[in-house]
This record gives sequence, C-alpha cells and structure tokens, in this order.
Amino acid sequence: MNSKAYSVRKLQEVSEVPGIYAWYLLYNQKIDLQAYHSVYKQRQLFSFLKGNLQDNYQGTLSAQPYLFDKPVQDLNLLAGAIDVFSPPIYIGVSNNLKRRLLTHITMLNHILYADHVEDIVDIIESDIDSDKESKHFAQRISSVIKGINGIGLNSFRVKVIELAPGYSSTMLVEVENFLNRTFIPYYGRR
Repeated sequence: MNSKAYSVRKLQEVSEVPGIYAWYLLYNQKIDLQAYHSVYKQRQLFSFLKGNLQDNYQGTLSAQPYLFDKPVQDLNLLAGAIDVFSPPIYIGVSNNLKRRLLTHITMLNHILYADHVEDIVDIIESDIDSDKESKHFAQRISSVIKGINGIGLNSFRVKVIELAPGYSSTMLVEVENFLNRTFIPYYGRR
C-alpha cells in the first residue's frame, strides 16, 4: 500500500493499479472567500416538521450565504490550513487509478470550460469505476465552481492509495462505501 498526493498536472504519474482516491479543492488568494465557502455548503434541504397541534409542514429550505464579520488577514496561513484540514469533495475507487483519474480530469476539463452545462447524469451501482461516474462527478462540481474566479483545474489535488495489482474490487467498494458514509464528500455519489 502506497499513498501519494498529486496536483492535476502530475496525474500522468499515477500508477495503473487498483486503489482509492480522493479529490480536494485548494484555496488561493485569487478566489473570493465567500465563493470558496459556498462550495462546501448544502444548497437546499428538504424539511418536514410537525406542529404542536399535529399540523404538518414541509418544504425546501435554501441556504442563506454566510457573510464574514471581517476579512481574514493572513491568507497564506488560511491557504495552508485549508490544504491540511479540508475535507475531500469526492472519494472513489478504481481497478486502474491512472485511467480513472485521467478520465475524471478529461471530463472536468470538457465540462468546466464548455459553453453550456448538460443535465447531471444519474448513476446506478453498475456505473462504479466508469466514464459515466466520472462525468457525474465532473458535472456536479463544475455546476458549482464554474464562474468562480480563481478556481480552475489547477485548484484540485488528488490523494491516492495505490494497491497491488489484482486487489479485490469488492473490498475496494466496501472501503469506499465506509469512507463516503463517514466523510460525506459533497460531490460524491448520492
């Protein structure tokens, strides 16, 4: 088992072996803090409430933007802290890490810089480790970050755990499911 972190420019160096990977969104000083903050927030919640006289209330709640009380003074420290402490935005597994990550980046590049955004594709269990799953991730993250100044392909870092060839797909998916349920990456499978 070997763990590494890669910038998007270095994904060609990932080995063609089974493994687990996670995507992270880095911060740089060109990105508006409010916009960066919004990437990690739930867009809408569905609520069902019961009143004291058994009246039922339900509906969709929309997030209200948080306005920072005062600007962060040390943006270098903030960028470093985000790099160390930010949660993954996506966790996945693949029987061929290099192929999967290069497919993700190709889809991200295509969708992020396209003139229009297609409807987000639905995926099912059989779509795991497929081009359709890569497109799903690319569409979900692109729909949020497209148009945020300072965020582009170079804003991502990918961490991987490379495993020995022939590692069990079933065991990979078990670990992926645990990681997704535990860390709940915002742009992972739903």
